[in-house]
Amino acid sequence: MNKRTAPLIVAVAILTTIHRHVVTGLHSIGVRPESFGVVWTVGVSIVMLSFAILEAVAYYHLSRAFQSANTPQTRRNIVILGAFNFLVIALVNAPSLAADAQGLLTADYLRDTYPTFFWMDSILLWSFGQTVISGITVVSTFYAEAVIEDAEKSPPVRAKKPVTTMLPVSSKEPSRALKRAEQSYNNDAEIATALVDGEKVAQIARKLEAEMGITYSAAYGRVARIQQKIQKGEFGG
Repeated sequence: MNKRTAPLIVAVAILTTIHRHVVTGLHSIGVRPESFGVVWTVGVSIVMLSFAILEAVAYYHLSRAFQSANTPQTRRNIVILGAFNFLVIALVNAPSLAADAQGLLTADYLRDTYPTFFWMDSILLWSFGQTVISGITVVSTFYAEAVIEDAEKSPPVRAKKPVTTMLPVSSKEPSRALKRAEQSYNNDAEIATALVDGEKVAQIARKLEAEMGITYSAAYGRVARIQQKIQKGEFGG
């Protein structure tokens, strides 16, 4: 989820509060919202459907933040924030669902069943919950975005595996390898010694070509013959 997602969620969350501001404004001038008839009903239904989708997106954002969190405390904060968000939504929606099941308006259900809640008017408390839902969604989204962004800037440090370098056999005996590289082959015995030490026929032939001024094929043939004698056990130096 890119960095523009959080501001988009916040903007939509604020837009879904429009109907509440409209209700407040209409009542302040003595006009009842239901006077707009079906237009008002459809408008509020669209807004509420949008907010339901928005809540799902916000929870997805929180789940991503939980997976990205670098510390246990951050994960606990996300769990607490998500649980509190869910609790407020449940408390706000439960009275409406209960009222609908009994064929009542939410206000009538609350007035008849729970006129007060902890010495507070239940309808006022329910209206307060309706108002803070959007704010909780905004706060949750911004917090989730901050956690994800922080995780991207400072990912968890993982221990690096030790790198084992495989050294060539000759590097275990540097003095011997260096001696062979600088060696001149003045006779067959020295060539035989180099072969026994593991030097390749082609390498020796190149050196003979450079040092003695003979052709590569002649040098290669000489070294190859010495190698054959060694393999047959016929070379006596």
